Amino acid sequence: MARGTFFLIVGPSGAGKDSLIRGAASALSRESSYVFARRTITREAARARESHEGVAESEFAALKRAGKFMLAWNVYETDYGIPASYNDDLEAGRHVVANVSRSIVGDAVAHFRPACVIQITAPEAVLENRLKVRDVGRFEERMARTVILPDGISVNHLLNMADIETGVARLVDMLKNLAKT
Repeated sequence: MARGTFFLIVGPSGAGKDSLIRGAASALSRESSYVFARRTITREAARARESHEGVAESEFAALKRAGKFMLAWNVYETDYGIPASYNDDLEAGRHVVANVSRSIVGDAVAHFRPACVIQITAPEAVLENRLKVRDVGRFEERMARTVILPDGISVNHLLNMADIETGVARLVDMLKNLAKT
């Protein structure tokens, strides 16, 4: 059986990544070939934004030392990890979809094959408005953060500035089309 594709969903704060991923997970819930990664994060679970496992910094550090993450990173003084158990899904031929930081794309693509990067973004005014509505804190830092993806990595772009249904449909189409390659 062929190994599944590791879909790395990236983009700036306010692009709508979590909303589109949540919608795609719902749309593909009957297809066993897609698995949507639940991240481990050093913050309390916030129902409105995303489903994740909230852990203390010390617990995250212990999990990381024990090799329990296939990917781990820190952004805005918060630790994030993708549990290593999702590697089993990839080995079993299932496609794993994960929201990850742009800062780790190079390492992820180098270590997990096949890997596919989908960058979700929106115009600056849309990002700004979404962040203001969410009131996530660190507004200026989030708007100023620029991460350039490594040279030589193929990136699929999804401009998310329409309604949520349109964005979800576009992401689902991308996941299905890119999983075939």
